[in-house]
Amino acid sequence: MKRSKSRWIFILSGTVVLMFGFGYALVPLYDLFCEITGVGGKPTVAVLQLPSDENPIDYSKEVTVEFTATGNNNIPWSIKPLVKKTKVHLGEVHVMNYVVSNTSRQ
Repeated sequence: MKRSKSRWIFILSGTVVLMFGFGYALVPLYDLFCEITGVGGKPTVAVLQLPSDENPIDYSKEVTVEFTATGNNNIPWSIKPLVKKTKVHLGEVHVMNYVVSNTSRQ
């Protein structure tokens, strides 16, 4: 009987150690999984680069940018740009706004 109890204690202690080790290894394993599969597991923040002296605004070239918005038909949202199109020079920075409305009554 005593041998049976000590065996169970050894097995359960080993299980606890293995579970802790697995939990500790999950972060590097997840990072490796994301790197191999290309899944973006960690969020990144885009940094807006303002025009500098190295990249001046080219006033000789102008482009027209059209803004559209489509949403999932299963979601009761309405998404519309405030301005449908605008003309900008290459290198200019513009901020465009959209209006998002919840069309459900929730």
